[in-house]
Amino acid sequence: MSEIKVPYGPVYNGACNDALHIIPEFDRIPFRYESMDNPALTGENKKFDLIIKKPTEWDRKTIPIGIVSKQYALIQHRDLFRMAIHAVHEMKIDFDNIVHYFEYSPNWETFFFSLKFPKQFTIDPGDGHLLELQLICFNSVDKSKNLMIEMGWFRQVCANGLVIGDKMFSMRKKHIGDFNILHVKDVIQHGLDRIEPEKIMFNKWYQAKINEEQFEYWVNHDLKKAWGVKPAVRTYHICQRGMDVIMKPFSQGEPTEKDTQDILKVPGINVPVKNVYAVSQALSWIATRKRDFADRLAWQKMIPGMIESFNCSSNSETRSWI
Repeated sequence: MSEIKVPYGPVYNGACNDALHIIPEFDRIPFRYESMDNPALTGENKKFDLIIKKPTEWDRKTIPIGIVSKQYALIQHRDLFRMAIHAVHEMKIDFDNIVHYFEYSPNWETFFFSLKFPKQFTIDPGDGHLLELQLICFNSVDKSKNLMIEMGWFRQVCANGLVIGDKMFSMRKKHIGDFNILHVKDVIQHGLDRIEPEKIMFNKWYQAKINEEQFEYWVNHDLKKAWGVKPAVRTYHICQRGMDVIMKPFSQGEPTEKDTQDILKVPGINVPVKNVYAVSQALSWIATRKRDFADRLAWQKMIPGMIESFNCSSNSETRSWI
């Protein structure tokens, strides 16, 4: 098991059995003020509780995490991780070859993890770089984010991710009411059922050729409107030159005309890109590198719909991709 420091928190990769003892547990206690001098001044808020992180072997401190309502359903990170492992095991998937990856915020308020499925669940969209199927889960214990469970594809060459398309079943749940292993199994099963349709979709994207003039129009209009100027600029340079960039201050013009500075060569991109699938990977590169877990999943989930909508615009006669 290895640890890598990143801006948002540590990252762990390894076998699932190594992870459970790392994930802390939480508790809820009354939200109250205790006067050390005069017990009569002690008061308790009847509407709210305090979530705390319990001591662990490597951190003996009890840390306050957040204030939640009495109706808030605390879903433990550890329980969610254990449910995911058990769901995979019960569905007769080769558990021994499942590898986990997770990130967490400094005090574990938020927790993101994925389970990478075995090799038999990979697909080749046409470029020789395999896509790996993963179960993706995100949780918070401070009511800042909803619980999210998705199935997604990640590209081996650069770990780009995109969540299985809009037609795919997923789960986003507020922390109210019951949650159990059946919810996780439903997401996994629907993901497995979508493998062949998704493979057809990716192959269709790979066969869809791009006209450079139409591509520039899309970057300067559709993409800029959907994601903003900076992502549009980055997408254009990734697709044209294979370079991720930052936009120079006060740069004028459309996204395709902005002055930029190169910061990183993007792996696995043959430039200039020739098909729609390559564009999806440029979008995925940008989405996967968003620091906030929830934003990352939301942007990844937007990609299939954005790609599929290109030929459905009201002006498709003049802006067709193929």
